[in-house]
Amino acid sequence: MTESDYLVKILLFGLPKCGKTNIMNRYFGRSEFPNLYGTIGVDCRSKVIEIDNKKFRVQVWKFAGQERFKFFTKSYYQNSDAFIFVYDITNENSFDYIAKLLRNFDQVKFKLFYI
Repeated sequence: MTESDYLVKILLFGLPKCGKTNIMNRYFGRSEFPNLYGTIGVDCRSKVIEIDNKKFRVQVWKFAGQERFKFFTKSYYQNSDAFIFVYDITNENSFDYIAKLLRNFDQVKFKLFYI
């Protein structure tokens, strides 16, 4: 494993089949392929990038969108540097799910910046 100066932890959230796996595949240089079975539990990938002669290990954690895996996410909130909320523009429920998650984040007192 390559040494790094800093760790950046990013969490991906969203309902099943909204595109989280495709986002991870693109970021980590993998070709697109359909995820026929969906993520079970948690998927984590990492890579080292260099910016201004400093090495950053970027970890991206993707959580299963099913309600039964919701307990995973709260324990991973802490020590995270960024959250990416993914929704399917053709599925209003996936957008409503993100709104619900954001309310939960407000209760945890995170300082959120919306892009």
